[in-house]
Amino acid sequence: MITPASTKSVKIECGVFYSLVEKSDGTLWTAGWNANDTLGTGSNSDSSTFVQPAGMTGIRGMAGGWYVTSAVKNDGSLWETGSFPAAFGIGSSAISNTFMEILTGVSQTAVGDYHTMVVKTDGTLWVAGDNTDGELGLGDNNIRSTFTQVPGMTGVVAAATGGGQYSIILKTDGSVWAAGANGFGALGDGNTLDSSVFVEVLTGVKAISAGGEYHSLALKTDGTVWATGDNISGGLGTGDNIQRNSYVQVLSGVGAIASGYEHSLVIKNDGTLWVSGQNYYGQLGMGDNNNRNTFVQVPGMSGITAIAAGEYHSLAIKSDGTLWATGGNINGELGTGDNANRNTWTQIYY
Repeated sequence: MITPASTKSVKIECGVFYSLVEKSDGTLWTAGWNANDTLGTGSNSDSSTFVQPAGMTGIRGMAGGWYVTSAVKNDGSLWETGSFPAAFGIGSSAISNTFMEILTGVSQTAVGDYHTMVVKTDGTLWVAGDNTDGELGLGDNNIRSTFTQVPGMTGVVAAATGGGQYSIILKTDGSVWAAGANGFGALGDGNTLDSSVFVEVLTGVKAISAGGEYHSLALKTDGTVWATGDNISGGLGTGDNIQRNSYVQVLSGVGAIASGYEHSLVIKNDGTLWVSGQNYYGQLGMGDNNNRNTFVQVPGMSGITAIAAGEYHSLAIKSDGTLWATGGNINGELGTGDNANRNTWTQIYY
């Protein structure tokens, strides 16, 4: 069975224990854990198959976290569902198990455990939610329940949030900036001190990814991958398990990056998939449950065009539009129709 051409998978993102897929027709599909209303299906029941939330068409981007899921439509409107009111950014104590419109003029969104960032079409950065570790980058540790513009953060093209309460952004000039929790060196600024303001940490970058725990990846314009932060399971791919507090080069010839809780995925320029880090649940898809502390190629996974990493699971899209998944599945996040973990990549039909 081949995924019909009209409904190929084109974009993927992972929440903590759930998955998000955008099809080529612009529809959003969700599967997995839903205790916090993050699937947007009108209930809080988990789903082990992908389902389409009502009204979620015309999608061009999405993000998942722990308590909130957000999506951006083609008209620039931001839609959210979930159960952590402050991260909704609308100043309300209400929660929602269906997607509701929050903002307009948005180009990209990122969601952490308890906070949300949006990049507006004018390149400004807006944030809402928890700020215990300064992850909003506003110079203090005060929670924000409405979206607030971050002073000085202009020319922003991408944002990424770590579940470990930190944030990183990418500017048009290729510079990377980071704020928030830094106990494991995830900010990459050369120390382990938290920062409540965004500090510049890297240049020459075209893509960023923040892990679910405390590690970060950056892809430079020359195709090299750089990593910093927690490395207890080998997620940095440095060949050891020593944390770093500044970015170090780990690979070359790479076209895309993704970081999960303690594991990392990259697509090389030839379309092959390479993985490193924690593998207790089979999230590396290597046919076993052994961690790796260097990047290794996944057998049989070629022609890869997109990747995403969750807490303990991973997703990939092949050039024919088919969706593949591996790893933890206790909440149905793989979309296989059951709750059995996988340690090899499995094609998902939906």
